[in-house]
Amino acid sequence: MLTFVKSISLFILAGLFEIGGGYLVWLTIREEKPWWIGALGGIILIGYGIVATWQPANFGRVCQEPQIVKHHCKTHSLLFRSNHS
Repeated sequence: MLTFVKSISLFILAGLFEIGGGYLVWLTIREEKPWWIGALGGIILIGYGIVATWQPANFGRVCQEPQIVKHHCKTHSLLFRSNHS
């Protein structure tokens, strides 16, 4: 149970780092915010890579699951459209 809680907590933390860092970089590029905001975003994205290594579960498998679902939904959507066009 403790491994499960640690895994979920690190997954959420990694997600916050990834989204937060990416958002700060986006603000710098698209909204013309100061360069240091983009640099901070880059540092946070490096932190995301470090947090991912702390994951007790197979992080590749954990991160791959949403991609599998996305691919399945996209494939299903294409099949559904082709059958009913």
